[in-house]
Amino acid sequence: MKISSLFLLLASFLLLSLSCTQEANYTVTAAHDSRVLVAQDKETMEHLIECAVTRECKPWSVMELLPSRKAFFVESGTRVAAAGGLFTFSDAIKVHILEGEHSGEDAWVYDRMLYQDISSVPYQLAFASTYQTDGR
Repeated sequence: MKISSLFLLLASFLLLSLSCTQEANYTVTAAHDSRVLVAQDKETMEHLIECAVTRECKPWSVMELLPSRKAFFVESGTRVAAAGGLFTFSDAIKVHILEGEHSGEDAWVYDRMLYQDISSVPYQLAFASTYQTDGR
């Protein structure tokens, strides 16, 4: 293997691992709704996820969380930053909201509602380095 190819492979691995573990930008998106329900703390989000999966919670128990601000809505497509990557033992991910009515606040979101923001620099670097080839 040529040294330049080995260097390119190592650089690609480094950029990909950095983009997976460092703070990265995502959008919080709901496929069929204009808003996404997020929670103020991890326990509340895990409860909401459990309710959604098992369908064994009463609808008003979720609605009771809204006035207390333990749960609130953000617009679908809202940009957020997730620190530390997405590799956790929970389906709840802590994010920092970057725009909209709740800009500057931290919240917890169901990990399946997060989509990589392809306009972010770490994503573009990792994507570009993965598909570069040695021209020789």
